[in-house]
Amino acid sequence: MIVDIGRLASLYLMLGSVAGFLFFYDNFNYYCSPFSFDMPMWALVPAFVLIGLLAGYIYPDIVHVMASAVFIPLAGAAFCFAIFASPALARDIVGEFSDWLFELAKFILFDLVLACLAIFSAGFVSLYLFETE
Repeated sequence: MIVDIGRLASLYLMLGSVAGFLFFYDNFNYYCSPFSFDMPMWALVPAFVLIGLLAGYIYPDIVHVMASAVFIPLAGAAFCFAIFASPALARDIVGEFSDWLFELAKFILFDLVLACLAIFSAGFVSLYLFETE
């Protein structure tokens, strides 16, 4: 049981860090200077769908689909905040800690909702694609 929780937590952290980098790159792509270009929305949605399919493939259960739709975007938001508040970028940010949280939440709120919906939809579809008997 503990091994399964550890595997599940590591899966959520890994996929959440991928989602967090997508959040960061979509909103703050000017910090990624050699590769900075605007990521269109049609490129962001398939990435979230792929994350949802991968999570649904490893744990094909409705409880895990719902948990991944909540915890992967939250882990992504935490990863995005960790990059945003890193010492390399913190010198460009002026204000209180609560102001940072509010600004970041304002920027990534749409991406969080989009990721939650895409991951849940893809995970729900993966229940039928990767059904085990």
